[in-house]
Amino acid sequence: MGSASRPGTSLSTPSLEVLAGVGLGIVAATLTISAMATKGPLPVLVFAAAIPVAAAVILRPRYGMILLIFCMSFVEEFRGGIGDQAAGGDEYLRSERTPFYAATMGVPALYLPDILIGGILLLYVIRTILWRVPMRLPLDKIGMGLLVLGFSVLLSLLVPLGGHEPFGPAVLDLTMIGSIKLPEKNVTDVARYLPVLQFKLFVVLFPSYLIGLFFFREDRDIEQTIKVVGLAMVFTILLAVGRLARDPAMVRSLVPVVFDTGSVALMAMTVFYAIGRWASGHYRAHQGSLQGVFCALLMLVILLSFRRTMWGAIALAIVFFPFILPRHALPRLFVIISIGVCLALLAVVGTPAGQVLLQSIVSRAGETHLNQSSTLYRFAIFAWVVENIGNVPLLGYGLAPLWNEKIYIRFFVTSMENVHSLYIWILTRMGPVGMVASLVALILILVRIREVYRMTRDEHYQILVGVILLSVVTYLFNGIFNPVYANVRHLVPLGLSLALVTQLPQIMARRQSTQAAGP
Repeated sequence: MGSASRPGTSLSTPSLEVLAGVGLGIVAATLTISAMATKGPLPVLVFAAAIPVAAAVILRPRYGMILLIFCMSFVEEFRGGIGDQAAGGDEYLRSERTPFYAATMGVPALYLPDILIGGILLLYVIRTILWRVPMRLPLDKIGMGLLVLGFSVLLSLLVPLGGHEPFGPAVLDLTMIGSIKLPEKNVTDVARYLPVLQFKLFVVLFPSYLIGLFFFREDRDIEQTIKVVGLAMVFTILLAVGRLARDPAMVRSLVPVVFDTGSVALMAMTVFYAIGRWASGHYRAHQGSLQGVFCALLMLVILLSFRRTMWGAIALAIVFFPFILPRHALPRLFVIISIGVCLALLAVVGTPAGQVLLQSIVSRAGETHLNQSSTLYRFAIFAWVVENIGNVPLLGYGLAPLWNEKIYIRFFVTSMENVHSLYIWILTRMGPVGMVASLVALILILVRIREVYRMTRDEHYQILVGVILLSVVTYLFNGIFNPVYANVRHLVPLGLSLALVTQLPQIMARRQSTQAAGP
């Protein structure tokens, strides 16, 4: 939607000025509060730069959408603990957040991504009303699945806050939510506050999907998204290189150069997409060489993330990868993989750095025994679920605190409030009803993705839809052992990807109509 009125509409210049003025005022006030609450020169610089950015987003929401895609692809939720070793120990502190997430926007638990997501959606709706343009938001199987899931979320939120007593003073694992610093006496409040934050993050999926429906209307929207993600991946590579240059010992210490699992998932999907197009012959010779270097660097960063669950999810996606490609791409895919494996073996055998990397990967992969604290923590959660599954209410516990105990595992002290599993979280928070609704939603979503994949005649888009299917597979696998429900960098790309699949048939139909009509 442009800044000028379209034929048949009645948007006036004053309406646009009012919208821009009000929106800019809100953004300016919000950023001012944030700047006042944070020390140092950075907030002032951010505030000065944010004014023209905010104005551009208000006038053209699609710019905000592109900014959101870039931030979700590049800016990590966690810094990774570079140089932040705990006093007197070898453990890295990994909970320090980046500026994109660091300071709340004047309201507890309200971060810049929340402003972007909510603001962009609101601007799209307001501009659509002012332009008097029909929203034309299609309701396919993906939309119906998300409606079912959303309705079950609302039901679970109706569960009273009574019931279980909140847990007492404890060391809370808040790293998935943010840097919440409260005195020990307020632990009870945190116990009640934590599920609110978890639900808030989980619900981000729905507005992300709606934003995607507004944004993906033409081929150029998809092309811009791919370019922005690619650019963000280049910045991610540079970030990883910079961290390694600062502390090369990270490789031996098994400290991830990219901590966020959302980053790893996006990098993996970028590699699948690039190799898929490369194998299908969509790149010229020089483009193929550049894409090869690009993919090799991304795969190296994925290995240096030391995320075992993501490694397993990517391995599962690799099994299905050949099935999403056209048949003529399989011989070239075999050649690409063979060359990649040979070069990797040469790098491992022939270079000291390669040997160190291999030793670190093997060491990290071997940390699956029960003597490893995080593994024990997850097994403790699974054991609790097996023992208490019969006591979970039909609608779950909703926003009520769940446990009043701490877990002491070696040096690992935490509460079980942060369950490290998507499925356990759905079962406990939303109950058996929510679990069934989630299963129905998943079936509808997968069926629709398969339908769009089969009806797509454009080879490029077919590969893209196939990669989105792989991303859903990796998300579901990663959810077994990781709290993906509490990671905005998993849920926003997922919502946008599902919206792209929903809108793709309409985009291709409009393209065919335009081509049939002629110049």
